[in-house]
Amino acid sequence: MIIGLSLLIDWFLGEPPSRLHPVVWFGQLLTAVERFRGKGSDFLLGTFVILCGAVVVFFLMLLLVDFLESLHIGWYILLTSILLKPTFSFRMLIQEISAVESALQQNLEHGRQRLSYLVSRDTSSLSIAEVRESALESVAENASDSVVAPLFWFLMLGLPGAYLYRFIN
Repeated sequence: MIIGLSLLIDWFLGEPPSRLHPVVWFGQLLTAVERFRGKGSDFLLGTFVILCGAVVVFFLMLLLVDFLESLHIGWYILLTSILLKPTFSFRMLIQEISAVESALQQNLEHGRQRLSYLVSRDTSSLSIAEVRESALESVAENASDSVVAPLFWFLMLGLPGAYLYRFIN
């Protein structure tokens, strides 16, 4: 029920604003750490930040779940669904592949340009078929990272698992 409601929230509301998006916060934290890294300490610093951050995220979510479980079941389901939503992005994936296809309908160059938002390779010489293939490959890859895995970890470990996965990912 929670996953279904969370998928509905995603479909109808999309992503929360950046200022309220936990995954954006994770990225901002890692960007801030990146600025302070020392020469030769990248691996140690990265390992330390990931481990400390993972522990903090996991235990904060455990505390939050403990609080949510004390609420009426209806509030628990609603709030857990809302909190699960930022860990995945199904609607955004659909919108991105649709945007590439819409751009291709204008012309090949627009399709290549739009695809460049999704892939890290040079798109300037791709054919229409290659643009579509690349878009599908990117969406399939991102579906694993941005939808399947967070929901899997939610099923395994609840909100702490979904948020731990998103932090580490």
